[in-house]
Amino acid sequence: MMCFARGYNLQEVGGEIKYHVDIHTKNMIYHCKRAPMGWDIEEEVNLAKKICVVLFEQEPECAGVEPMMHRKEMMVSRRADVNDRFSDPALVADADIVNSLPEKGEDSKFFALKPSLDGSKKPDMKYLTWDNAPENQKQEAEELDDKIHRFTFTPKIDFDTMKSLSQISAKALKQLMLLAVIKADRHKERHDEYADRIASVLIAIIGNVLDISLRGECDNLVVEHEFQEPFGEDIEAVLKNLISTKNAGGMSDETFIEMNPIIKDANLEKERLRAQHEQELQEEKDRYKQDIFGSAE
Repeated sequence: MMCFARGYNLQEVGGEIKYHVDIHTKNMIYHCKRAPMGWDIEEEVNLAKKICVVLFEQEPECAGVEPMMHRKEMMVSRRADVNDRFSDPALVADADIVNSLPEKGEDSKFFALKPSLDGSKKPDMKYLTWDNAPENQKQEAEELDDKIHRFTFTPKIDFDTMKSLSQISAKALKQLMLLAVIKADRHKERHDEYADRIASVLIAIIGNVLDISLRGECDNLVVEHEFQEPFGEDIEAVLKNLISTKNAGGMSDETFIEMNPIIKDANLEKERLRAQHEQELQEEKDRYKQDIFGSAE
């Protein structure tokens, strides 16, 4: 990155809004303000000796499926409008055969009909009711949901799916979130560069601005990072494998302690086991002495 600039509007004293532009370079920072004639520029030395900007660029996760999302939103909105307009029964009758209608708020539901004036048409009246949405609309809505989740690599998790899972292990949860894991792996390379950039900027600020005495150490400092597994380990399965391997003679006690996910400090646990073993031996010796003296008496 050779330089970085950002523009913004700032309301100054008196209520006047001025347009500002800050230009960052490796050695200098230029604060520019638009004036009636040209620009007012203030220069500032960049003490960090690095452009202290981390620019994140990434397409929205919904990129490519916006038309389907708009279509689904339009279907929901139209269905709501149809419900408001046609969900309640509507009376349909010929205008020339209705003799009287109950007023609004009356309990009576009686309608008196009269024949047409020329007698050629019999009295007819019926209610117009709105049926459920056609099957093709339901099918289209389901297909839109499925494609939106599939193309955006978004796991489709609802209450029914979670209810069917009685005990969720880490492995089962990872399989359930497989699409999200794939999507995260696709962004790892770019996020790896972002993390390196953040570390580089922080080291430059520490060594050149916060504490100059640490500049030499900061120049030799190496910062590494790794992506953490979001689901953790299936501890029960790991323990079963460790116990089976140890019982089969393929693992020592020390290795079992070091690889046990329940034990946080392997060295401390080894010392405790050693002290416990020595105490048990001493107690066994004491019992042996008591048995000898008891039999002698």
